[in-house]
Amino acid sequence: MAPTSPSFDWKYYLKGYFIYIVAFIPITFLMTVIEEVNTSSSIFSMIYERKTYYTTHFSIGKLLFWMALCVAGFSFVQAVNLKLERGSHFKSRGNTYNDIKKLLIIMPILYFVAPIVFLRDRYDMTRGCTIKETDISYVSSDSNSSSNQKVSDILNIDVTNAQNHQAHTISWNLFGIKEADNCHIYSKGEVFTYNYMFVIFYFIGLNWTHLDRPPFKGISLNPNSVKKWTLTQWCIVISAFVFVTINLGYLLSLFANSGMLTYILTMLSGFLAIFAIISFIKRKTHNFHLHHWTWGFCLVCLMSYQSVYTTCWAGICSGIMIEGTSRWGFGKVWGRK
Repeated sequence: MAPTSPSFDWKYYLKGYFIYIVAFIPITFLMTVIEEVNTSSSIFSMIYERKTYYTTHFSIGKLLFWMALCVAGFSFVQAVNLKLERGSHFKSRGNTYNDIKKLLIIMPILYFVAPIVFLRDRYDMTRGCTIKETDISYVSSDSNSSSNQKVSDILNIDVTNAQNHQAHTISWNLFGIKEADNCHIYSKGEVFTYNYMFVIFYFIGLNWTHLDRPPFKGISLNPNSVKKWTLTQWCIVISAFVFVTINLGYLLSLFANSGMLTYILTMLSGFLAIFAIISFIKRKTHNFHLHHWTWGFCLVCLMSYQSVYTTCWAGICSGIMIEGTSRWGFGKVWGRK
């Protein structure tokens, strides 16, 4: 069954939105108490290294948190945006559970392939920390005074210089959220605040459903649709283009300053090349359709960086991706003519 756009009920929507947002307060907190696993692998740290991300620790909490967000987002779209028109939190088009099953397979893969480094855990920035073979004590980053705290054998990190983290903190410090680029062990409070910020923007992205209403309804890059755009829709498109261009410019400058520009441009070129080559090969028998779950997926991969800016955008893009998956399903990019 193709999704419709149910009449918008503010009271129903705000009630549902509030329930989901509040439910993620304890979920986000629980993520902070799950111990990370030290892989002690230089290859692991090399693959995931960013200017603001350097660790040999694998975060089980972040993986579970990511999966919880994906499943909850799928449910949110069905329950709140579509008002359970399919009679279930997890049914997709055709009244089957095929897409939620695919989601549970694809999203863990995306976590490692993207990779998802825009979420935070305590030991995400251990660059410059001294490795020791025994338990050590360190100066807590939770306060300005020294307090000895034991680090378990599995972590083996000496962060005695953590009190100097201010000297190694990137200048942008929005709402007190730190972006460290050298030895800094984040407190549970810092981890919670950062990841809950992602939750807020993620649920904003899930509201993509509501753009299927006037004056947004009918805006498509299809040539036939463009001819029918109203003046209001042209203003929306032009404004959106300027907004995206400005943000893309800032994003590229951020990656350039972080030494990741080549990596990002290579990935972006790779996506474009894949779409172009396959489209060319199938041009006689198939039409190309870029579903918003598809470009949301690509953008999530491009947001593979840990900063307030990229994490907020990653939240929105992740929400758009899951909204497309839940509402429309994993539609084929190349469909037969």
